[in-house]
Amino acid sequence: MATSGTLKNLRPWQQKKLESNVKKSEDTLKTLKRKLEETKSDETVALKMKHENDEIPELKARVRYGLVAPPNALYHDEVISSFMFCPICVTVGGGEFTTPQAAKEHCNYDAVHHRILSEGGKKFLDKIKCTRCRVCGMDVFGGDEVLKHLLSDTHRLNMCGLHDANNPVLLNQALDRITEDELQDLLVENLKDVYQDDKNTVYGMDSLGNNLKGNNKFQATNFAGQKNAVKMQHYAGTATGKPYSELKLNNKQKKQGGNAVARLWGSDKIKHWWMQNLGLTFEQINQIRAKFKVPFIYTSLSAGKDCFICHHSFPMTKPLPENEKVAHCVGKQHTDATGAWCAKLDKIFDFKVPLEVRCLLFAFCPDCKSPLTNWNGIIGHLEAKH
Repeated sequence: MATSGTLKNLRPWQQKKLESNVKKSEDTLKTLKRKLEETKSDETVALKMKHENDEIPELKARVRYGLVAPPNALYHDEVISSFMFCPICVTVGGGEFTTPQAAKEHCNYDAVHHRILSEGGKKFLDKIKCTRCRVCGMDVFGGDEVLKHLLSDTHRLNMCGLHDANNPVLLNQALDRITEDELQDLLVENLKDVYQDDKNTVYGMDSLGNNLKGNNKFQATNFAGQKNAVKMQHYAGTATGKPYSELKLNNKQKKQGGNAVARLWGSDKIKHWWMQNLGLTFEQINQIRAKFKVPFIYTSLSAGKDCFICHHSFPMTKPLPENEKVAHCVGKQHTDATGAWCAKLDKIFDFKVPLEVRCLLFAFCPDCKSPLTNWNGIIGHLEAKH
């Protein structure tokens, strides 16, 4: 009411000027609002163009744990089997294998490998800085790189393909060195060995080595008549009737040499034979195997190494042929040391070690005072005289 009254009190030209000022102010306000909207729109477009032009940063997750290899990664048994290469034994000659199984047998049964591990010491093992992956054909430096290579897709792919795509010559060397006639002869001998093994195998035996067929079916649990249940079967051609022929190496095992003897020493076959024919218990056999991982194998003697029985050192300057190995085993120094070892067994164990085990362990007969050499020769001696 006051405003309208004021407007009425204004003169016509004053009222017209006031309305003109109000209209200009309204137009100015609309212009400012429009410019503000345009500015906001331009800023949004500029930000959008900036995000489109900028490179998207690479998203990297923080590594919570680092891959750190143990100190023995370079010469661990599993790494040696996977790489088919032993960085320990390559320093003394050898250490390269064509199959993972051969590398695993080397780690388990090779006497030189175990001796270097036990006597080389930390100072020697710390010098090993590099190994080789024969599957991929590359050298690997350091334990951390060993783990990275084992986990790599390249190694796993080559392992599945048996590195045939990278180095087929390595796999074909065995076939290139043999003719068809020789291969046929080897296959025939292999079939003969398999047939002979099946012929000598006693099927249906329990953990104690008892035959579970016929009248012996319940022998393992027949505690009342167990003393008279087991009767020794006499084998023709043996002095005491013990089946020594079951422990002989066949033709295929003979070609494998010391590895076959080491596998037989740790097998269930010889364990059952000892329990059945020598009266040893499961605990006593475990004690013998824990003390002596493998028996003495004369073929393991080599130049630059010591005989672990008599500690005789063979010179590195000249090779050690087969006849000199045999001459050392039948020499006085070695036989005297072997006899002392046989006598020492009574002090090492709290039970009487049978003569047969002593002969097989040290390739020496303490009763006859006669040195022996190969495994089948030891079995032949036992068949003839014991």
